[in-house]
Amino acid sequence: MNKHWVRICVAVVAMSSLAGCSGTVSNTTEAVSPLNSAVLAATASDQLVQTATWPGVVYAAYQTDKADYAGSDLSADEFTIGNQDDVSNFAFLRLSLGGDFMANELQDARLHLKVVSGSVPSSINLTMIKAPWVPTYMYQDEAKQLVADNGTITVPVTQEADDWISIPLTDQVKSWLAGEIANSGFQLTSDANGTFAVATGNDDPADTPYVSAKGAIGNRATNYGKFAYTEALGPDDVESANCLAYALRHNTPIYVEDMGSSYEELEAAYIEGGLPAQVEKTAQRVEGYVNSHKAELQLSKFRRLEAFDSPIDPTTEYRMALRGGREPFRELPDYHFWAQLDDGRWAQKFPWDDSEIIVGTGAGLSPDDFIWNGGRLWGYDRTTNRYTSDVIYWAVTKDATEFTD
Repeated sequence: MNKHWVRICVAVVAMSSLAGCSGTVSNTTEAVSPLNSAVLAATASDQLVQTATWPGVVYAAYQTDKADYAGSDLSADEFTIGNQDDVSNFAFLRLSLGGDFMANELQDARLHLKVVSGSVPSSINLTMIKAPWVPTYMYQDEAKQLVADNGTITVPVTQEADDWISIPLTDQVKSWLAGEIANSGFQLTSDANGTFAVATGNDDPADTPYVSAKGAIGNRATNYGKFAYTEALGPDDVESANCLAYALRHNTPIYVEDMGSSYEELEAAYIEGGLPAQVEKTAQRVEGYVNSHKAELQLSKFRRLEAFDSPIDPTTEYRMALRGGREPFRELPDYHFWAQLDDGRWAQKFPWDDSEIIVGTGAGLSPDDFIWNGGRLWGYDRTTNRYTSDVIYWAVTKDATEFTD
């Protein structure tokens, strides 16, 4: 991974009418994904101590005297936590997490918030949320039903420099990374001792909430594939790689039409044999495309595997995974690809987003056990299990040191 990343933050935006990996992107609002900020340092024990910054938060803020208040305006510059004029204000937050660490490597994680007004208490109440939620469409009564039944914990608030505060989240982030609970975020509440407003980052991206994380990475086995993680950026002035191109370590997008297929063909397969037939047809079209474009892709071999842990030659090969699903907005067939890294983790890319390591993946863990959703951007089927078929795996022999042009 790059050692010097610039942290960039963006306001959360709603997305509409986005096609999945099987087609081109249409009618999107411009969006940029947050990047990790990482620093590596060697220690005497031959471990790597890594600190990472994961900016971005999805929020919903509520006032208890407004029973029908439906979440937050995503363009709002701030939200309030605490009691104001005898009215309780509470917030739901869901955090962006990076794939820098596996759960057993994480040492510390903290949420950082920029305070813009009010009185900050010495502690704040935190309750986990047990199910996905959509801020602009969820009423307060619905929100209250999503708060976990196992109680609220009180966590200390630390005053940081320049009006920032932080709260500890190590145990929660470890649970998310380990897949013990889904990252649906948490509720923050305060009492009469402190009411304060927090910046969302919409007014100034530098004020975007973020998680700081620290972990100690030992000597990970690197015999799971030929390549380590390489970042591929989202759209700018050039067309950006999509999931299939990224999985083949190629920069130019490869769409369903490029494979000699169409929505109609995949839909016909679905009608005839359900999702398994749709995915098998997709796999056949991928294999046909690869075999006829080996020189362009700089691939010499492309073979199916029986399982996620079927043997490969990690000096020349890496694993690639396909899973199919249904594009929810137009009820069309869709598919998505992951690529395995040399340390056992998996990575993905959507055409409208930067590439990312899939949080929680690691050596010996099957991609079949993870939720495959619509990526990091809010508003695009973000929290649902979008791709649900059985997974098809390949071993890819890439005859290049890195991405082709």
